[in-house]
Amino acid sequence: MGCMALSYSLINLLHKIELENKLLFKYIFFDGEKDQKYPRQIAKSLGIYEDHIMSSQLPPVRRFRSIVRRPHNLFKYIKNIRTCKFAIDMTGGDSFSDIYGDDRFIYGTNVKLFTEWLGVPLILGPQTYGPYSERNIEKAKRAIKNSVLVMTRDDISAELVKNISGIDPIAVTDVAFILPYEKEQNQPANKIKIGVNISGLLVKDQVEKTTINEILKTDYDEYIKLLLDELTKHDDYEIHFIPHVTADVTAIERVKKLYPGAICPDMFKNPMEAKSYISKMDFFTGARMHATIAAFSSHVAVIPAGYSKKFIGLFKSLDYDHVLDFRTFNTEQAVKFTLNGITERENLKQETFKGMQKLNFKLDLMKNTLENKILKLISEAQ
Repeated sequence: MGCMALSYSLINLLHKIELENKLLFKYIFFDGEKDQKYPRQIAKSLGIYEDHIMSSQLPPVRRFRSIVRRPHNLFKYIKNIRTCKFAIDMTGGDSFSDIYGDDRFIYGTNVKLFTEWLGVPLILGPQTYGPYSERNIEKAKRAIKNSVLVMTRDDISAELVKNISGIDPIAVTDVAFILPYEKEQNQPANKIKIGVNISGLLVKDQVEKTTINEILKTDYDEYIKLLLDELTKHDDYEIHFIPHVTADVTAIERVKKLYPGAICPDMFKNPMEAKSYISKMDFFTGARMHATIAAFSSHVAVIPAGYSKKFIGLFKSLDYDHVLDFRTFNTEQAVKFTLNGITERENLKQETFKGMQKLNFKLDLMKNTLENKILKLISEAQ
């Protein structure tokens, strides 16, 4: 749902630019999907004509042998990308980095470099940049310097980009803050709704096979157990185990056996549905950043539980200090910090209103910067 939230939010923003300037956009997702189910779903949700959005091949540029094995994918990518007036790459929000391993970094950066080499203007959309190991800085630097616009979603990333490339990027925020959702009218409730996202990435018996090159001080499995042990002592709490990635479902099913009283929604069809569900909570915590963004932007008291600098950088830029950092908190401190957030949930909720007010400037800056660059690129291409 995190990457989908970026897609939905970006397309929603571009569609507004399209309508306000009386333009006609056609969108291509280079996501490697063979059928058109995903783009049709986005079109239906956002009110876009289905034939104006499609999926296409990704370039097989991970290694030279992948090009040899799948040359047809390369030709399809070149054919379709060359029809584009510009391309926008947000690298999944946090994957323009090597914290998830060199393989993911190399492939994502090769796609950028290859697209730029083909002469397609590349916009680096709002995302986290780095950290990069010494061996990968030069590759990241080339991709950044060859792009026509660089936007970051936090000030820490902006400083890093400037230090390694000399480029002064536009520091805005995560585009998922503008993801649409349906907010129900507050209904009288007998219980306090507590939403907990259990991450399939962080559990010991890891469901999501992604490497995290970060050292965590918190024992995540023990943290979840101790937290839920405390929460289930309160009869006035209604606990919801909320998945945000498919891998979370498996992790939740394991935990559910120990806490059968918790409510477990099915995996959501799209990020708007996920955000709508999260918006009904009185408190939310989780280690999926876009789930915490969904909570924050729908004014739910939230404790983002972070395992990398992306959490700290993003929420610090909103003056929101209630971020649990698994890299610096031990397990006992992490549990105490989360429980304190529930106690102080009304104060946290008020801080989300202040944060979103501050965010309006950055959201306007994001839209205006992107709009001006797009109009310029279209004008130059004519």
